[in-house]
Amino acid sequence: MTSYAQKEIEFFGKITAASTHEMKNVLAIIKETSGLMEDLMTLSPETPMTLREKFQNTLSVIASQIKRGAEISDRLNRFAHSTDVPVANIDLYTAAEQITALAQRFARLKQVDLKLDPPALPMTVAVRPVRLLMTLFGCIECCLNRLPAGAHVRVATREKNSGFEISFICQGDFSCLPDLSQGIATDSRWTDLKQMAASLGGAIELGAADPCIRLYLPEPTA
Repeated sequence: MTSYAQKEIEFFGKITAASTHEMKNVLAIIKETSGLMEDLMTLSPETPMTLREKFQNTLSVIASQIKRGAEISDRLNRFAHSTDVPVANIDLYTAAEQITALAQRFARLKQVDLKLDPPALPMTVAVRPVRLLMTLFGCIECCLNRLPAGAHVRVATREKNSGFEISFICQGDFSCLPDLSQGIATDSRWTDLKQMAASLGGAIELGAADPCIRLYLPEPTA
């Protein structure tokens, strides 16, 4: 990567991180204001019950969306900070959780359920954080682009040999797709994914017995 390309990525991360921090401040102010409104409603016994209920329902929706907005902002902030260093020791499940959450909108648009299985133990890899996230997202995207509405993608991490494996398991009614694995293999992104996996020191393959993408990454050497 050229020095300019690296500086562009760092610039992207810096601006995004600062903007998401500001978004969190906005959400905090809205939360504080809605809390004040709720207190005022409680302290005003003359307010009609029907109006009070409408206010309470509205404030409940506001609180729910504040929480959702804060979670999205936090995830985006962590994503932006992935550009801070070129190589780092990354917890594989944390990275998978982060990109699975950020990919939920893409899954909803395809009407595909995207879930992440909890890990049995911590798994650390030494990689370029941005490239790892790009590779994980690319695997999810390949699945989403080939799956019918109502299908499921289950992301699971596990130890394998002297490293770790992340599986992107496709589940559902594939009767309308003659060969899901073959479809993924012919996707233009598949070659890019294999190259990115190799640049991370790992490898990527399609499941032989079931529709699945498996990404293998080595454990950091001491």
